[in-house]
Parts: sequence; structure tokens; C-alpha cells
Amino acid sequence: MLPSRLGVSIKCTPKGSVHIILYTVAVAILFINIPFGYWRALEKRLSLKWFLAIHIPIVIAIILRILTGIGWEPSTFLIFIAAFVLGQYLGGEIHLALRKPKK
Repeated sequence: MLPSRLGVSIKCTPKGSVHIILYTVAVAILFINIPFGYWRALEKRLSLKWFLAIHIPIVIAIILRILTGIGWEPSTFLIFIAAFVLGQYLGGEIHLALRKPKK
């Protein structure tokens, strides 16, 4: 482990395992966002609950970044934002699919 200026130790891992951790966290973010996207679709746009349905998973994603030691490199943001948006979208689509009356 390498010492950091902030007092947090940095794990030295092989390059390949960093990618595995990165994509595992991205998949976790995607699945975490599905129920929040479902909840968001139920709420009035721009209400407090709608706001919370979008922003609570952001806090969870930040905690996952810190716990896994992924860091804050700009290249990781695109992957995580895509996972976040896709999870929110899928949750909303699931809500719409379940809401439609069956014929």
C-alpha cells in the first residue's frame, strides 16, 4: 500500500483487476438505479421524492467509489454515468410496462 496525502492508503493492484472492479461497480450502479428509476417514474416531476429518487443513488455510487478505491479519474465517469442513466431508464420502462393494462 502507498501512503496518500489525505491519509488514505492506496492499494497497488494489477491493471486487469482494476478493470474488473470498475466494471463490477458499474454493473452494481446499474442494478441499484433500477428500483430508483421505477420510483422516479411514480413521482411528479421535480418534486422532492423525484429529486431523491435521482440523487440517493449518486450518494451510493460515491460510497462505492470510495470503498473500492476506484478513485476519481475522468475516464471512469463516462462508464458510471452510462450505468446510472441506463438503470434509471430501465426502472422507468419497467414501471411503464407494468402499468399498461393487459389485453
